[in-house]
Amino acid sequence: MEYSYEVNGIRYLGERLDFHTVNRTTDTEARKHLEPYPVRSIIPLYYNPQNPSDSVLNCRMSLWQPIFWICFRIFMILVGLDLLR
Repeated sequence: MEYSYEVNGIRYLGERLDFHTVNRTTDTEARKHLEPYPVRSIIPLYYNPQNPSDSVLNCRMSLWQPIFWICFRIFMILVGLDLLR
């Protein structure tokens, strides 16, 4: 899937749907994920103001991401404390 957008008169092409890229291996999974984005529709887009070529269609974070990072930080703190002993 590819989408186009314009920033300050410059046209860009993007492919990323969200921040975490997941390979969709089946047609059914891909269709389900693309359902909210009909062809030739006008939809909200999020881009990096310092680098407009960096864009995503969905900027929401999935539930597992903050949980993962919290657990990872706790784990690293415990490892650090263990090394200090």
